[in-house]
Amino acid sequence: MRLLTEPLGWLLVGVGVVLFPLPGPGLLLLAAGLVLLAEQYEWAARHLRAARAAARDGALGSPVRTVLSFATTIVLALGGLLWLWPGWSWLPGGVWTGVGQLVSGLAGLVVLLRERRRRDGARRAAAGRLPTSGMLGPMETDS
Repeated sequence: MRLLTEPLGWLLVGVGVVLFPLPGPGLLLLAAGLVLLAEQYEWAARHLRAARAAARDGALGSPVRTVLSFATTIVLALGGLLWLWPGWSWLPGGVWTGVGQLVSGLAGLVVLLRERRRRDGARRAAAGRLPTSGMLGPMETDS
């Protein structure tokens, strides 16, 4: 497997670096390459952990950033609906641009919600208050 993932990882990193200053998926390709290389190299895993932490703190570091992150992804998803609206067919890119933007916005919301939930769980665990829930009862906090 390493015979396939390592060259592919380096290829994605290289193409990502070249495309990074241009409009397009440069950062995404760079991150995908780093994910593949992190399976083989500790330095790549270390950089990937640092990048994830920086992205998480940038999006959810404060209540204002959290609200802005959620608002931006919602606006992105709603903007994609313009391309899908019947009267807005004059927008460049056609229907698939709208689909891509809508899917990107929804994926961003899923990632934000998952990270927010993970962060809240880590805070509760650090405070020693792990939530418990019964099958039929509401969430309770053990004190």
